[in-house]
Amino acid sequence: MVSGELSGRVAWVIVLFSGIVGPAFVFKFFPLFLFKLYMLGWVLGVIYSIPPIYTKRNPIAAGLTIPTVCGSLLNFRVYYAVKDAIGAQFAWSPKVSLLHVS
Repeated sequence: MVSGELSGRVAWVIVLFSGIVGPAFVFKFFPLFLFKLYMLGWVLGVIYSIPPIYTKRNPIAAGLTIPTVCGSLLNFRVYYAVKDAIGAQFAWSPKVSLLHVS
């Protein structure tokens, strides 16, 4: 890695571990709909970062991927998860899609 404190092998172990444990956790503790939203964000994150697709090299593809994951999907997942956690009935709100979490 850049500073040399983390080897490439250790970095891959961390990434693979997170890529397996994260979805497993969401699948076990959240509704199936939220798991599907999580996996959509996961897949978009993978195609953004890993060759051969590697959308971050293309400004248009990156410009579509980043707001989709960081804006719409993240807001929608958090909104849905909170509604589920408090036992409230889920109802789509267009206002949620316009929020941006930084």
